[in-house]
Amino acid sequence: MPACQLPIWFSFLLIVGLASAGHTQNLRGRIVDASTNEPLAFANVYYNNTTIGVQSDIEGKFSIKSMGLQVELVVSYLGYETLIFPITESYADKILVFKLVPKVNEMKAFEVNSKRGKAWYENLEVFKELAIGTTFFASDCTILNPEVLQFAYDTATFTMRASADEPLQIEHKAFGYKITYELRQYEYNVVNHNFIITGYPFFTFMTGNKQQERRWKNNQLLAYEGSLLHFGHAVRQRKLQEDGFELHWVERMPNPNFRETSQTKSALNALKKIPFYQAVRKNNPYQEALYASEVQRFIERVDTNKVDYPDFVVEKDSSLFLHFKNYLQVKYSKSTYSWAPGQYGPRTSLIFLDKPSIELDATGRILEPAAVRVEGFWASQLLGDLLPLDYQPPPKKE
Repeated sequence: MPACQLPIWFSFLLIVGLASAGHTQNLRGRIVDASTNEPLAFANVYYNNTTIGVQSDIEGKFSIKSMGLQVELVVSYLGYETLIFPITESYADKILVFKLVPKVNEMKAFEVNSKRGKAWYENLEVFKELAIGTTFFASDCTILNPEVLQFAYDTATFTMRASADEPLQIEHKAFGYKITYELRQYEYNVVNHNFIITGYPFFTFMTGNKQQERRWKNNQLLAYEGSLLHFGHAVRQRKLQEDGFELHWVERMPNPNFRETSQTKSALNALKKIPFYQAVRKNNPYQEALYASEVQRFIERVDTNKVDYPDFVVEKDSSLFLHFKNYLQVKYSKSTYSWAPGQYGPRTSLIFLDKPSIELDATGRILEPAAVRVEGFWASQLLGDLLPLDYQPPPKKE
């Protein structure tokens, strides 16, 4: 998830000589109201996209295990703006003070339909399909409080947006997780099908019997295999081939013979006159016309030569970076189940960098995921396949 700019409502108090050796592994702080400085009790404090989190006490104080550098600390409280604090230096000898400000409505520029009529329920179904996905495990992933969602459709840009008054509470019965998800951005364009969803998830473990826990662990491993998280781990550990990944360059070029047709223009005009939940459906004639045009817009060529580490990663001062310009095709050949309806064979993904270089941390985590675009299998892995970044697969049996 993308890092946010450091908010102005942050300060820290330097405590000299008070931090004992027993506290050096903990990050400590206090959460208060920005205008009154009153403590905010039971605020949530967690590392983005992990299982590591705590709540503040009655005085707004908290202590959380340190995860080192290059992580995001999320501080949230109902009715207040969520604060994201990038950990870029050691705060072992300091007490952090986070000042939260009341939440404001960020969707005033659009006509927001918060009433739960037919359109709201139809938009909710589309939201679940796009945000949770349609993979094998998505059917076991449920939003428990969908009523907090609001939807807004801008017909001028064909863009649907969604916001949530409070964190989404998600239960994933296939993985044994409950997820608190701070939705930050949700946009889907009906015409070019660009989809952006960003947020700050926190995972808590569900309790179950031994059989359930064994099933959860097996399912987590199935979702991990071939995922972007798995790919990052394999790159860091230099185990791409051993783990079943095969890489090829893909060149995507504009088709010199492509011409926009009158059917495409008619389809665009027609899409402006129907509700979003109808416009988004792939089986309507307007979407079919757009798709027929889109597949002719570009020509793709896959290089049959395999890509090796020096071709797409560079190392600088013990740091590792993804570094390439073209589309990189990533195939995972050790699939053990069909990942989506009608999808068989190797799980194939495309990855493209919006920046020349993207750093991987010591575990293989991509530090700027907002600067990475994916297609294919990885694009299908949404909330229904989401695993925490601190997930580690069980050791392989010898």
